[in-house]
Amino acid sequence: MVGMIRENPSTDALLVSGNGTMPFFLLALLISGGSLQARRAALCDPRGSGFQFDGAAEDGPVAPERGMPGTEPKRTEPPGTKLRGTETPGDEPPEGELPGAGPAEREPRDSEPGEEAAQGADPPPRFAQAELELATGRQGERRVEVLARAAANGVTLVAGMESRSSDLSPERRAAILGAEIGAKGLTWEAEIRAAPETHGLRRFAAKLAARGEAVGLALLVRDEALGQVQLRAAGLSLDAESALSDSVAVAISAAAWATNLTGPRGKHDPWAAFGAATLDWAERWEVSFGTRHKLGLLTAAPAVAVSQPAQDGALSARAGLGLELALGAARLSAGAAIAHLWPSGIWLGEAMLGIAWHVGDD
Repeated sequence: MVGMIRENPSTDALLVSGNGTMPFFLLALLISGGSLQARRAALCDPRGSGFQFDGAAEDGPVAPERGMPGTEPKRTEPPGTKLRGTETPGDEPPEGELPGAGPAEREPRDSEPGEEAAQGADPPPRFAQAELELATGRQGERRVEVLARAAANGVTLVAGMESRSSDLSPERRAAILGAEIGAKGLTWEAEIRAAPETHGLRRFAAKLAARGEAVGLALLVRDEALGQVQLRAAGLSLDAESALSDSVAVAISAAAWATNLTGPRGKHDPWAAFGAATLDWAERWEVSFGTRHKLGLLTAAPAVAVSQPAQDGALSARAGLGLELALGAARLSAGAAIAHLWPSGIWLGEAMLGIAWHVGDD
């Protein structure tokens, strides 16, 4: 599903894309059984047993003498009841039951520990998904990302690669590895993006996040080196999402970074020069807001964001729209965004296309 804003906006200045899932289900199973007290009282009370006699004197009924032949009392039993001693093999009642007890009279079986919870909980989803995303920018930036996801037993594994290039920056590739694990109502997510030194640039980025039903917190770190110039950054991001209805949800996120750029500096802006050469534009903070609207098979996700680039006194405003169309196992996505920078007055733009193929549980 199309997300609100890319979680690490500093690495991609404009893209509005991504996906997510929101499954939440809970059932409760109540097991009840009939009471044996009333039935046992009826069977054991002679006043309600219905005795009958084979003969009577003219003067009136004569009480039977104990032990006289033919005067044994006849009992009226419930339909289908076997008299004690006449059961055939296989008719013996289970231990703890009265003879002839019906289904409503049997003692309820105690559930095993955790049995009710196991019956009421939905199993973790199992699926496999392949994703391809292409993006291009107004100043000649190009990005390709390929990902594969597989989920089973509450664990999701992610593997893939990305490629970045522009008119001023040669193509550089990085490997992507990640995992998601659900435990005690939280989803723990870890992701690493690493590239060996290529055309003078070495890159490493990592994310560790914990997410609940509506709130997520992530720790972000980056370490990049281009020749003798090195960028190191650490940040925190907090996001919250709430469903207003079955088809509308809102989200807000905030991120703050501590950045440090070291190495030789030329006459021009070192942050701008590093970003143009690496396609990684550092930011100090960002606040974004977005909504998600489900319109049948189509999902629309408009979003806006305000951020401060690493340069002192700079400010950036961004707006974008993401779309996703679900067609069976295929999911098509498209997005576009524009940004304006102050005080330089530069306008930037980006467009994205993506396709995903999903097999298994949603």
